[in-house]
Amino acid sequence: MPDWSSISQSLPFQKLAEICVKRPVFAAVLILVLVVVGTFGFTRLGVDRFPKVENPTILVSTSYSGASPEAVETEITELIEGAVNTIAGIDELRSTSSEGSSNVTVAFDLSKDADVF
Repeated sequence: MPDWSSISQSLPFQKLAEICVKRPVFAAVLILVLVVVGTFGFTRLGVDRFPKVENPTILVSTSYSGASPEAVETEITELIEGAVNTIAGIDELRSTSSEGSSNVTVAFDLSKDADVF
């Protein structure tokens, strides 16, 4: 039977190292178990290095039949932009006005919940 008295007096990591030196089969099995558990854990981790992040975005589309792009811009788009600009947390505000239609896109900061509106 091995003399365990010297092991009980040393530090925890030294104890483990001493046991592994005295019992190489135990050390090999311990390493194998750690590798298997680590591999299993890594496959189940589910963390993506490059996650797809989308800013909360709202698109306001309007139509104004027969109106010129300039009329749509002044009568619709600018009014919507003015109303939307009062909302806090806007990251980007884009708009396009064409003949008979207007699109206003509002992108919010990631910290802002677009479903609140």
